[in-house]
Amino acid sequence: MRTIDTIWPHLAAEQRLVAREGPATARAGRRLLLVTTTFPHELQRAKLMHCARLLSTEGRGVLWLVAEDAAAPSPDVSQLLSESGVPHVHLAFGPTRSGGNAQRNVALKYIRDRRLSGVVYNMDDDNAYHPSLWSELRLLGRRRVGIFAVRRSVWLAPACDGYFRGRWTAMTIERPVYNQSTGEFKHFSAGWCSGTKHNWQARMYGARKYCVDMGGFAFDAELLWRVEGEVWSFSRKQGGESELVDKLLGPSGSPAQLQPLANCGMDVLVFHNEYRHFPRPVRFPPARCT
Repeated sequence: MRTIDTIWPHLAAEQRLVAREGPATARAGRRLLLVTTTFPHELQRAKLMHCARLLSTEGRGVLWLVAEDAAAPSPDVSQLLSESGVPHVHLAFGPTRSGGNAQRNVALKYIRDRRLSGVVYNMDDDNAYHPSLWSELRLLGRRRVGIFAVRRSVWLAPACDGYFRGRWTAMTIERPVYNQSTGEFKHFSAGWCSGTKHNWQARMYGARKYCVDMGGFAFDAELLWRVEGEVWSFSRKQGGESELVDKLLGPSGSPAQLQPLANCGMDVLVFHNEYRHFPRPVRFPPARCT
């Protein structure tokens, strides 16, 4: 908790900088429907506060759907959401302790059954997000699924100042890759999705059609309206993203239909399991994609 409180002034300053670059246009765009699953544990409140702070400058441009792994909404989480000032919906289902699968399904069905419109994004509470991500998500086209980069891991440095400056030359980034001559989709850069014989995850769980991380894709809520039955029916603790995208795009869908965001998936604005750190965006030269 002290670590999060220490880095918050840095993140708040970055939020103000992003806001000065054009907050009116961003917040006047499409509404973001942000889904966060949570369960009772020691860091639950700290992680949810981390998310609330990130959304504090977005005003009415977001709807935060928080789904608890519990039989009923807990008073502590209800109070936190009320005090955050962020427009929200508080849901509960369980307890299941199944990695948030059932709770994610409840939140997505809530969006579908009420025909909510906007851009749906799975905002896991243990990730770090740069504030400029929100304006990128609002660029998503109607009835499209967007994809972008996620930093999965970084090499340990002798000393860390919270900015990861010493780590930028050694990190793992998962992203879509596009042909820079034609702009066409080539493949996913995600080692765990590789179909090679050396990949134990691919051998255990099978090959994935869409190699996307939970924090590396977003989609138009209208795509949910045509999904029948359970939206997120995945039950294992790993995976489920590819199956959801397949439902959204249909049997004729392909990775080439994904809309690349954040400089054709090159720039990094999402940082996996780095909620304790202040995220510096990783920028690359302008890329080409279609």
